[in-house]
Amino acid sequence: MSKREKRPNQSPLEMLGQGAVAFNAWRIANPSTTIELARADLRGRDLDQVIFAGADLRGANFSGASLREAVFSGANLTGARFDGADLGGASFGLIEMIDSRIAFTPLGKRLLYGAELGGAVFTGAFLDDTSFRECRLEGVDFRGCDLTTLDLRRASLEDAMTDPASPSQAPNPEQEETWQREAGNGDATAMIKLGMRHEQGGDIAGAVRWYEAAAGKGDISAVGLLANIFEDAGDGVRAEEWYQMAADRRCAPAMHDYALFLLARGDRGRGEDMYRRAAEAGAAASMCNLGVLAEERGDVASAEQWFRQAFDTGYVRAAFYLARLAHGRDIHEARRWLRLAARGGDERAMFTLARLGAEMDDEMDVKYWGRRAANAGHPEAQQIFGGSDRIPPLRGITLG
Repeated sequence: MSKREKRPNQSPLEMLGQGAVAFNAWRIANPSTTIELARADLRGRDLDQVIFAGADLRGANFSGASLREAVFSGANLTGARFDGADLGGASFGLIEMIDSRIAFTPLGKRLLYGAELGGAVFTGAFLDDTSFRECRLEGVDFRGCDLTTLDLRRASLEDAMTDPASPSQAPNPEQEETWQREAGNGDATAMIKLGMRHEQGGDIAGAVRWYEAAAGKGDISAVGLLANIFEDAGDGVRAEEWYQMAADRRCAPAMHDYALFLLARGDRGRGEDMYRRAAEAGAAASMCNLGVLAEERGDVASAEQWFRQAFDTGYVRAAFYLARLAHGRDIHEARRWLRLAARGGDERAMFTLARLGAEMDDEMDVKYWGRRAANAGHPEAQQIFGGSDRIPPLRGITLG
């Protein structure tokens, strides 16, 4: 705890009772305080704009609560319940929501980018235009949900539970007729929905036609979708044309993808410049990647600045890199950053915590984080901890 930091004399739950402004100010004044709200009963509470980033919310009950514009980036929501909660404008970022319940809740245009959602229950939730891009959906229960408008890019419903005649897998003529009518009236959102339906069905040409129509109406997200679809198809020339158009319109997600595209092609200078432009437009992942590039050049001060900026913007995986920088000067600080990254779903942080547990003779950490890393897909952790229900003994394990 720094000299300027006040020692907290109230619990997080008590501070929540004073409202969002007081709670958020208290968090800023006490940045090292762990927000422990596991199993908290928050049913029906007014929690609009509360910053829950990085909090331990395992088993918390938010049923019927108002959580408009609340921030959950990096929070551990394992087993949490959101039945009937109002999540309008809420921000989730990289989170862990294993075995959570979000039944009969309007999620709408939420972005759950890269979230770990294994076993989460969305039964009857209203998922109009919700994005599950790059999410892990094993065992997720979507029964009773209309999945026609989901953004499932680089995600799969293959191991999720859906209704036998799920709208995501079988055409819904009435819904498509509505989209066709709205698209005919110039509605770009309807055009994008039709494009996503074609793309999910493997009709790339049909998807391109609808995305181009939406782009022609000035929808910037359609420009990014076109760049992505041409890159995935291996058409680098057309992908770059659309990426450049998105960059000219300051579309931060597309600019970040454009930077990745340029770096993969070996154009490091333009790639780093595009990361900077994306970061200026608010892309936290670009901030983190700029930190990685600075660290590779040996500019540790700039690297730490970028990593902190990314973390403060809600990109919890930046905590892993901050832990790496802190390791040589303060192992306890490094461990705190690792726990934040691990709670955000970073399997590298999980495995590193298991290694630190072995070094410190902490068998509980070895077992817990080692198994978590294996379940999250970390290759070395899977070799050591995977394939058996038996937890290996602490002694004799080489954790690398």
